[in-house]
Amino acid sequence: MGRWKDADGSSDGSESTEFHADGTVTERITGGETIRGRYSMGGQKLTINLEGVAAPLSFTVAIKEETLEMTDQDGQKASYRRL
Repeated sequence: MGRWKDADGSSDGSESTEFHADGTVTERITGGETIRGRYSMGGQKLTINLEGVAAPLSFTVAIKEETLEMTDQDGQKASYRRL
């Protein structure tokens, strides 16, 4: 899926998120911290298991050109642009 950054710059946390072909994910946090984990895709459903986070994160995703839109289980949307 590639490397992505918060599209509107409003995120307080993630500077960038990179989804690797081997199923791993690396999230670089503001302040220099890196969080690693694993992800899986099934249709439009993205599940992310991050180290240190007890429950998996689930999103419905849509990729349109250079934009990744993620909607969580509560209906909160976030947009990211491809780096």
